[in-house]
Amino acid sequence: MTTIPNHDGRVGDDEMMRRYHRAEQLQQGLFSQKVAANTTLVPHWIGTSDVFWYTREFVGHGKEFRLVDAARRTNTLAFDHEALAAALQAAKGVQVEADDLPITALAFTFEPLTICFEAFGDRWWFDAAANSCTLTDRRDPNWLVSPDGQRALFLRDHNLWLRDLATGNERPLTSDGVANNAYGTTPTAWGVAQGGLPDAVWSPDSRHVLTLRMDTRQVETAPLVQFAPPGGGRPRILQSDRPFALPGDRHIDAFGILAINTVDGTRRDADHPAVPVYRNALGYFRHGHGWWSADSRRAFFIDIERGGDHRARLVAFDTVNGATKTIIDEASPDVCFKLRLDSRVPIHARALGGHAEVLWFSERSGWGHLYRHDAVDGRLLNAVTSGDWLVRDVHYFDDARRALLIQTAGRDKSRNPYYRDLSWVNVDTGDIQTILSGDHDHVVFDCATELGANLGLSRDVSGAKGVSPTGRYIVSTRSRVDTPPQSLLLTADGQIVMGLEQADVSGLPDGWHWPEPISAKGGDGVTDVHGVVYRPPHYDRSKTYPVLDMSMGLQEGGPFPAGSFTNNALAGLPYFTGASLAALGFIVVDIYTRGTSNRDRAFYRHRDVESPLGAAVADRVAVLKALAASDPSMDMDRVGAGGVVSTSTALTALLGAPELYKVGVTNGAAFDMRLAPAFVGEAYADLPAAQPEYTTAADFADRLRGKLLVMHGMMNPTASVAMAFQLIDALQKANRTFDMLVLPNDGYGMSSYALRRCWDYLTEHLLGATPPADYCLTTGMDLIAEHFAKKAEEVSRPDNRQASHD
Repeated sequence: MTTIPNHDGRVGDDEMMRRYHRAEQLQQGLFSQKVAANTTLVPHWIGTSDVFWYTREFVGHGKEFRLVDAARRTNTLAFDHEALAAALQAAKGVQVEADDLPITALAFTFEPLTICFEAFGDRWWFDAAANSCTLTDRRDPNWLVSPDGQRALFLRDHNLWLRDLATGNERPLTSDGVANNAYGTTPTAWGVAQGGLPDAVWSPDSRHVLTLRMDTRQVETAPLVQFAPPGGGRPRILQSDRPFALPGDRHIDAFGILAINTVDGTRRDADHPAVPVYRNALGYFRHGHGWWSADSRRAFFIDIERGGDHRARLVAFDTVNGATKTIIDEASPDVCFKLRLDSRVPIHARALGGHAEVLWFSERSGWGHLYRHDAVDGRLLNAVTSGDWLVRDVHYFDDARRALLIQTAGRDKSRNPYYRDLSWVNVDTGDIQTILSGDHDHVVFDCATELGANLGLSRDVSGAKGVSPTGRYIVSTRSRVDTPPQSLLLTADGQIVMGLEQADVSGLPDGWHWPEPISAKGGDGVTDVHGVVYRPPHYDRSKTYPVLDMSMGLQEGGPFPAGSFTNNALAGLPYFTGASLAALGFIVVDIYTRGTSNRDRAFYRHRDVESPLGAAVADRVAVLKALAASDPSMDMDRVGAGGVVSTSTALTALLGAPELYKVGVTNGAAFDMRLAPAFVGEAYADLPAAQPEYTTAADFADRLRGKLLVMHGMMNPTASVAMAFQLIDALQKANRTFDMLVLPNDGYGMSSYALRRCWDYLTEHLLGATPPADYCLTTGMDLIAEHFAKKAEEVSRPDNRQASHD
C-alpha cells in the first residue's frame, strides 16, 4: 500500500491501523465495560425497603455486588462472593469466577442471609450460613404476577392463561385468540413480534385484569424475506403475512380493550371503538397507557386518533357493564399529540390522589407541561406546571405531601436546555422545590425507559428504579459529555447521603479528547441550536481535519447525548459512535436541529419552507460554518455526513447542501415516511393529507454531486429496504454516480461489517487515506443485530407458543 498525502500530515498504513484499533476500542465500549465502568448506576430496591443492591463494574473484566442501606448510610459487599462462587461451582460442576459471578435477578432475605438468583438457565438458592447452593423453582420472567403474589398471567397460543403459583394449576382465560387477533400482545405496528410478558395490568384487589386484543386481520402485509438463509438454499419467507400498515391505509393495527374476572372467568369488552396503534413499542399497559381505579371497578385507558386532529382521549371504562365515558378530550391540530416529549420515556399521564384525580401532559401552552384533572368528570383542576420550560420526566408521587418528583429542563436560561434537574412540585399549588440541579444532565434510572431497555441487552435491569419505594431516597447519575459520570445517593429533599460510584474511564484510548458541548445560531440566525463536537485523539489545533456531520435529527425522540457514555437514550450509541468516528481522524459534529424533540413546540414543529429538505440542513450548515469561523482546524473543504444508522443524515446533507458536503454514508435510512409505519408517517409528516406536496430525498436525486455510499440491511423490519431501492432507482434515473451495499442478513442497526465498510468509505474519500485491508471489526453493534435477528425469528414462528415453566 502507499501513503496518501493529507492536510493533517501523511497518514501511513501503520498510523491508519492504529486509528482503526482506537476506533474499535471506543465502539466496543457500547454494551460492555471495556472503555468505562460504572457509568450509569442501576439500583434494585429490596421489597418496599430503603435498601438496594447494584453492580459495581471493573474496566475490562469483572464485577461485584454491593448492598446499600440508605438509612444507615452504608455501602458494603452484598455477600461473600468467594463462598457463593464455590457453592455454585460445587452444585453445578462448572468453573465459577468469584470476581465475575454469572448471576442475575437477585432476591435477598436477611437474618439469616439467603439469596435467590438465576444462573446457567436455572434458579438457585444460596444459604450463606451453610455455604450451599440448591436449585429452586424458577419463576418465568414472562409471568405477570398479581399484587397478592398468588397467581400469574401468561401468554400461550395467542391467548391469556392463568397459573396458580401455589399449586401450579393452569387454565385459559381466553380461548379464541389467533395469530392476527391475539390477546395480551404488545402493539408496536413495526411488524416486529413482541411476545413475552402479557400486555395487561392487574386490578388492586388481584381479581381482575385489564388487557387488550390486538387485531391485524385487515392490515395490509409486507413480507419479510431472508434471501441468504443459514446453510444456503432457496430464499426463505420468514413471514408472508406480516402486518405492516402504511400512512393512509384504510386499516391499521388496532386493539380492543377488555377486562376479565380471573375468579369466575367472565369478561367485559369496553364499549369503545378499536384503539389504533401509536408510538408505544415498549408496551401499552406496561408503559402506563391504562390503569385501574382504587375500587377495582373502573379502569382508564388512552386513545389517540389517527388523522390531522391528533386528538387524545382519556376514557373511563366500567368493567362491570362495559360502558365507557370520555373524561379528557384534547386535540393538537398543529402538532402530533404527545403524552410526553420524548417517545423513549414512559408517558406522564397517571392516576393521583387515591385515583380521584388524573395527571395529564399537554403542549397546549407551546411547552410541555402537567395538568391535574378530576377523574370523574374530567374537569381541569389546575395547571401543575407552567412557564417557558419543559417537564421531561415524572418519577414518583408522594400522596401525603401532594407532590410529584419530576425532572425539568430549560428553567435556567444560562444552561444547556437539554440538561435536566430534579424537583418536587406540589400538584395543588404548582410550587416547585428544586433538589438537584447544575451544569450537568441528571439521570434517575427507570427500567421502563428505552435507556433501560437498551442497557438490558447487556446487564440486569429488571425492576430497577432510581427512586426508593418509600420515596425517601433517590439515586442519580450526573454527567456532561465532557465529564465522567458520578452517581449519588440523595434524600428526598436533595441532601447528599453519599457518593456511590465515580465512573472508571481508564479504558479510554491514549490521546483521548473529551467531547465538547456546543451551541450556535441555527439557519434563521435567531434560534439557539446545540450539539456536541468530538475531536480525534492527540488532537492538534495547529493542524486541519476533515469534518463529519453525524446529526441524526429524529422527530419522535432524542438520542442526543447530554450526558457521557451510557447516560443517553440509546445507552451510549451516539456517544460511542461519535467518539469512534473521531478516532479515525475526523472532527465529528452532532447537531440537535430544529424539528427535533425535547424543546418547545415551535422548535419541534419548525419547517424551513425555503428548503424542501427541511430546517435540519439549514441549521447544520449554519452551525458548521459558525464553528469553523473560530476553529481553523476544521477543514471546510472536506465535509462529510453519516456514519450513524436509520437516519437520512447523509442524504439530506449531500442533496440539500451539495456545495458544502462532499462525502456521505447512509445505512438503513428511513427518509420516506410513506413507507414508514402508519402511525409514524401520519404523526410526523401529516400523511396522507400532505401527500401531493410531500417530497423525499429521492425527489432531489439529481442534486447529488459528492460521493455517496447507500447501505441497507434487507432484514430490517422497521425501515424497509424498499426505501433504499427507490432511492437507488431515482439516482440511476438521474444518471448520478453512487455506491451501494445491500446486506441480505443485516436487520435493524448496523452490523460490525457494515460499520467497517462505512469507516473504509469515509477514510478513503473524506480523509484521503487508505483503510486497512479487510480489517476484522468486532463491536457491540453485533449485540443489537443479534437482538433483532431473534425478534425476526419470533415473527417467523407460526404458533409463537409461550409455554410456562413447571
